[in-house]
Amino acid sequence: MWPWEHLAFAYLLYSLFAHAVYRRSPDGAAAFLVALGSQAPDLVDKPLSWTFSLTPTGHGVMHSILIMGPLLAGALLLTNGRNRRLVAAYTIAHLSHLVGDLIYEPLLLNEPLIVGRVLWPVVSLPAYSTDQGGLIGRAAVYFFRWIHHLATQGLTPLVVFELSLVFGVIALWVYDGAPVLADLVRYARSD
Repeated sequence: MWPWEHLAFAYLLYSLFAHAVYRRSPDGAAAFLVALGSQAPDLVDKPLSWTFSLTPTGHGVMHSILIMGPLLAGALLLTNGRNRRLVAAYTIAHLSHLVGDLIYEPLLLNEPLIVGRVLWPVVSLPAYSTDQGGLIGRAAVYFFRWIHHLATQGLTPLVVFELSLVFGVIALWVYDGAPVLADLVRYARSD
């Protein structure tokens, strides 16, 4: 999944959770933590693999349910009140990233389910077969491959789904009061 898809998926799940459990829209702090949690696995694991070669693939410690599951559950148990709500926002977003990485390719690309992606260090996936030139180089290869797909394949069901997810969640975010952006606007006007 692309970063914006991880963000959209995480925000969708957390907004539904907040409306169901707290009976209100996410606030700015929770929405910020959703954004952070949705990106954190890749922000840590991709550089560890693609730049420093410390793990064979971009699915390492932050993608591991064996490590992050107990840490996030412990954080939820040790907090209360507003902090628990914020930890829940981060936890839902972080776990949504792992779920997204697991189900995206099997559901949308008809590729096999690779559960080992979230079982580091018990399962270590095979190293990349080619060096793409580090973090920027590999990210650029994947991005241009996606652009090429858009240019040559047009609006495939996959692209329609991805666009629907992103624009649907933008509409939900606006319905929720545009958290984070609304806070920044209020802050700017207070001066």
